[in-house]
Amino acid sequence: MKKYKGHKFELLGHSQSGIIVNNLCSNKVRNCISLNPAYKNATLKNNEFIIRSKGDVASKLTEPKKLINSVLYPKWSKKHIITIDDKTGNPITEHKVDILDRLNPNMVIGRGMGNQLMIINTKYKI
Repeated sequence: MKKYKGHKFELLGHSQSGIIVNNLCSNKVRNCISLNPAYKNATLKNNEFIIRSKGDVASKLTEPKKLINSVLYPKWSKKHIITIDDKTGNPITEHKVDILDRLNPNMVIGRGMGNQLMIINTKYKI
């Protein structure tokens, strides 16, 4: 960020790095997207987005926050905390990045050019 001043960045993280992404999230970053992030008790910023599986243990503690936000800010909550149904019943499988294949391929997550970032579902290799 120091080297490319004036540019907007996209931060993506899974599990423990999801917390790092959220901690680095600022007005210098366009989107901060976390997949099954470990829980951190903090309010989400307008440019932070969480994608999680119902069967994931690491991000389970985000559920109470989602419930509160869904009552207070229903439109905001649907866009910022996306929950994918548990298909396997296996918490290890539900924590993997493969769960992204269950998202609607036309789903728009985040904000970017025109206030949207399109996440295209493909096989992810890490």
